[in-house]
This record gives sequence, C-alpha cells and structure tokens, in this order.
Amino acid sequence: MNFIPKLLVAAERKVEGLLQINYWHGIRESLEKLGSTVLIGKVPPFGTIEERATILHNFINEQCKTLRENESKETIYNMDQKKEGEKEEKKEEKNSERVGENKTRNNQELMQASEQLSKASEKLTQTDEELSQTREKVSQTKLSQTQLSQTQLSQTKLSQTKLSQTSEILPQNINNYLPIKINLVSHSMGGLDSRYLISKLRSPTNNYQVVSLTTISTPHHGSECADFLVDTFGSSKLMKLILPAPVFEMTTENMKTFNQSILDDPDVHYFSYGARFNPKWFNVFNLTWKIMTRQIRHKYGPEKVEKLKNIIDNDGIVSVESSKWGKYLGTLDQVDHLDLINWTNRARVTLDKVLFNKQQKFNALALYLDIADNLAKTESNGKDREIEDKDKDQEI
Repeated sequence: MNFIPKLLVAAERKVEGLLQINYWHGIRESLEKLGSTVLIGKVPPFGTIEERATILHNFINEQCKTLRENESKETIYNMDQKKEGEKEEKKEEKNSERVGENKTRNNQELMQASEQLSKASEKLTQTDEELSQTREKVSQTKLSQTQLSQTQLSQTKLSQTKLSQTSEILPQNINNYLPIKINLVSHSMGGLDSRYLISKLRSPTNNYQVVSLTTISTPHHGSECADFLVDTFGSSKLMKLILPAPVFEMTTENMKTFNQSILDDPDVHYFSYGARFNPKWFNVFNLTWKIMTRQIRHKYGPEKVEKLKNIIDNDGIVSVESSKWGKYLGTLDQVDHLDLINWTNRARVTLDKVLFNKQQKFNALALYLDIADNLAKTESNGKDREIEDKDKDQEI
C-alpha cells in the first residue's frame, strides 16, 4: 500500500434503544491501526435522503472544525506540505535559470560595447568629439549594467524577506482557513445521502472538502425490492404510514428523478462496488433475493434476461446494475447485503462448512483496506498531475 488516506468518513444507521449495533463491525479499528483517521457519522435509519444528508454534513463539519483546531498543519496536511516544498524547489530552479540568462545577456552586451570602443579607437580619422561620444556611451552601458545588477540583488533580497515572513505566519494560521480533505465511504442508502451532501450542501464556508466517494451496494438506480413493496402495499393508507420514507425514495422510478437533480461534482472522484450471491434456504435475504430476481425478470423480459443472465445478479436488496456509479471497481461474489459491512451470519458460515464443506471466501476487512489503498493511489496520482499542470501553465 502507498499510504492510508488521512481522513475517511463513513455513514452508519443509528439504532438506539436496548440494542446498540456497531454498523461497521471491526472495519474502523483495522483502518485506524494503519494510521488513518476514521469518523463514523450516525444518521436516522428511516429519515429521508435530505434529512440524513444534512445530519451527516453537520457531523462532518463539526468534526473537521475540531480536528483543525486541535491538530497541527503537519498532521493534517503532511502530504500537501511535501508537494508544496517540491513546487517551491521547482520555482527556485526556474528563478535561478532566469537570473543566469540575465547575467549572460548582460555580459554579451558589455562585450559588444567593448568591441565598439576598440573599433572606434582604430579609426584615426574620427574626430575627438565622436571618440568622446563613443566613450560616453560605453560608460553609460557599464553604469546600466551595475544598476541592473543592484536592482536584481535588491529584488531577490525583498522576495526572500517576503518568503521568510510568509513561512513564519503560515504554520500558525493555515488551519484557520484551509478545509480538511475527506474521503467518503458509504454502504447502501448511505451512498445516496453522500451524493446529496456533495451536490447540494457544498459551501465555501465548510470546514471540509470531499475529494472522493466510494459506494458499496448503493441503489443508485433504485431497488426492485422497493418497487415490489410500493406496488403491493403503497395504495394502502395504513401501509403508507408503516413503510418508512426511504422505501418510497428508493424505487427505480424515483431514482431517475433523483439522478437528474443530484449531479456529480467534477472535482470529486466517484467509485462503486456491487455484490451478488445465490442464497440458501436459511439465508436471511432468501425471500428478498427471490423478489428482486422476479421483479428484474418482469422488468426486462425473459428474452433479455436469457441473453444477459448477469442482469438478475443482486445481494438481496440491491442489484449489481443499480450499484454502478462513477468508476465501477468490481462485483463481490457470494456476498449478501450485510456481509459487505462485516455482519456475516456466523450460523450461515457454520452450516456452509458443515453441510456443504464450503469455506467463506469474502473478507470484509480486506475489502476496506483495498478501498483505502485505491484512494491513496488516486490522491497521490491526482497531486502529481496537479503539480505538472501548474508547471505547464507557468511555462506558457
């Protein structure tokens, strides 16, 4: 791994009462051991996307404000500081080259003036007045060279003084106005909350700046399971009261409208994963998987499903096709919706091993370490390109 991103933010559904659930089971601890700062934002499980996104935004904003007040520039912006130093070194090299060019040009002018003086002396027919004028021009040229050298030296000293003053002020004040760069990692509906946050809640006054969003089995194009519930029970006034708001928001038809209004930010990297599995009778998502498969078959028709067999792949709640957003990083095989956050059903794993001699292949912790590695590479490559682009602009 290159390096772990300095700040990862994940959203979880807040479950209060007698049962307190650790949503990202063991994942936070694994990332923190490698040096990453991980913030877990709690959002209401049955709130609307807008409500949840607003709560997540307020949480991140407050946490980043605290980080900026309590941590030094070196701990928050360590990679940026290194790159800034590299840029300053390149600027100094270019300034040195320009000074060298000026000195060479000045020496050439002085040599040319000397040659003119030598030629003037050889012409015995010239009058004393012409010779005197020539000598005066040479004298003025030498004076100009001296003044130019003194001016360059004065400007160089002034620039060094300003740079020194800036370096003294910057470490003390930089955390007061620079937003902290964060990477959002979201599972399921949390990916929709995060997209809303990026698109609608961005502000110059925020204490944070989102640089990436990685979604895991998020219904970007809706859930056929939500379609089934709304089509079956949505007309009942009682069921409308019972069904939580997210069910109505996550229908495939509603997500078309959502995607038209919640636009991607060109400055943010978007990544996504999907998941699929073939359930056993004892799997908690057995029924919802069958509902999803039936709905997808009905939606696309038997001919298209037969031609594109993978179109029915789903994790019991979200289809693989609906999970795709931004740069799709792959489909996780034989993994249900809760396996993705390390909620693997231990009873199911035991039955798989005893009855079917089948070992659990999916490792949730490895998935999130791989996500962190991908973000680290993206951040590193992005900064290298940014430096190259700025250098090209200066050359032009």
